Amino acid sequence: MLTVASAVLGQIPQVDWLHPCLLTQHWNDFGELLRQPVSLGALRPGLLSALAYIVIFRSASWARFGSRDITS
Repeated sequence: MLTVASAVLGQIPQVDWLHPCLLTQHWNDFGELLRQPVSLGALRPGLLSALAYIVIFRSASWARFGSRDITS
């Protein structure tokens, strides 16, 4: 669902302020890994975006499971 929502929001020009934060905005940047030499400058926005999503969703899952009694 997140991928579809990100792709749809990426096509709406009224929310272009949100486009750099979307997950699907930087997917094509990872093609730089197939080039020789690898351009880390082109990879940086995609890696930062992916890292931000990892931190957000990992902390949300930590908070969700931390509030549950799953040991009994």
